[in-house]
Amino acid sequence: MALASILLSVLSFGCAAVGVVTTPVPRLGTAFSFAAPLLALLGVTLAGIAMSRRKRQGERTDVARAGVILNVIAFVPGMLVALTCGVCNAVVSSGNMHMQRQVQWSNGSAQAPLPDAGQQPPPQAGPGTPGSAPGALPPPPLPPGPAAPATGH
Repeated sequence: MALASILLSVLSFGCAAVGVVTTPVPRLGTAFSFAAPLLALLGVTLAGIAMSRRKRQGERTDVARAGVILNVIAFVPGMLVALTCGVCNAVVSSGNMHMQRQVQWSNGSAQAPLPDAGQQPPPQAGPGTPGSAPGALPPPPLPPGPAAPATGH
């Protein structure tokens, strides 16, 4: 069981790596990304069981302890991959995506069409007219000054 837990930690590292690489593949990337932490947890469980059995029998627990340590170390990148690549892949691959051929960007200002060769260009908008850039702003109001002392004769 202890050797199986070490094997599971290696598989967990492998699934984390493959999960990062296969993130663009819709369902495959999600499967590998979420399999990495699950394999690490299974490896910790198996190594813990092996360690407990060996302690009861009075044998050495070095291999089982190595399995626990490797699986705990494999769990961290496995969770990072699952929370980043796996969740992103799951969200993107499950949503409906619509492609459009023409995209028009607008900054909110209305622009007049370009004049033909025989026409006069439209008059330029001055400051303060709708659709033009704002002019200089007035200065901010000043706070009230100190109150004059009251004189009472």
